[in-house]
Amino acid sequence: MSSSAEKRLADDMTDAYVDWREERAAVWLAYDGWTSAPTADAAVAFATYRAALDREERAAEVYGRLVMQLAAGTNLAFSA
Repeated sequence: MSSSAEKRLADDMTDAYVDWREERAAVWLAYDGWTSAPTADAAVAFATYRAALDREERAAEVYGRLVMQLAAGTNLAFSA
């Protein structure tokens, strides 16, 4: 992998890490909203929490794929 391609991939990985951290924070906010929601709003709050979990999972998968891709191209070793 060329140095330029590695840099681009590392930049993408950093962006994906930031995205994952933001989604992770959103999960905690949604969880707090669900656990403190009045009974009448609990179903909507739970759906919001589940959606936040789904977004966090997708962000983690993107980040993980980029980490493994960068590792494969730079002689770094990670066990999957």
